[in-house]
Amino acid sequence: MCEKLFFKVVPMDQSFSKEHGYVGVFRFHFWQYGTWKEVIVDDLLPTIEGQHYGVSSSDPEEMWGSLLEKAYAKLHGSYEALDGGATRSALVDLTGGLSDLILLKDPPANLPALIKRGLEMGCFFGCAMFENCSIDYGSIDCSIDAR
Repeated sequence: MCEKLFFKVVPMDQSFSKEHGYVGVFRFHFWQYGTWKEVIVDDLLPTIEGQHYGVSSSDPEEMWGSLLEKAYAKLHGSYEALDGGATRSALVDLTGGLSDLILLKDPPANLPALIKRGLEMGCFFGCAMFENCSIDYGSIDCSIDAR
């Protein structure tokens, strides 16, 4: 992961340590409509029947993914709004970069070269299967952080 980009989305001056200013809220930044927008959330995470709802880590002490998801849900109005969301939109929101869609139903002949070049440039790739599609083809989303 690109550390510089991570700390643009998750400002590094935050901690769960009271010695470092912990007050129960966290800030995140998302790219929206041409600018970075700050979203503030508290550290209370949703549960269903006592089980954590949403993103979780194998490390029970790791909370950044869950807090990031909560902030992203707040940005979009609800957790429900994230269900089935577009990978490419999320990549743009998290990077401030550009996104392109490549349908694997009819891929370009130079797809392996495109992927190789994207990786060399530091692109983020995401794949998605369209659930309601009658053809079993996926897509590749690429977001390039141009900053």
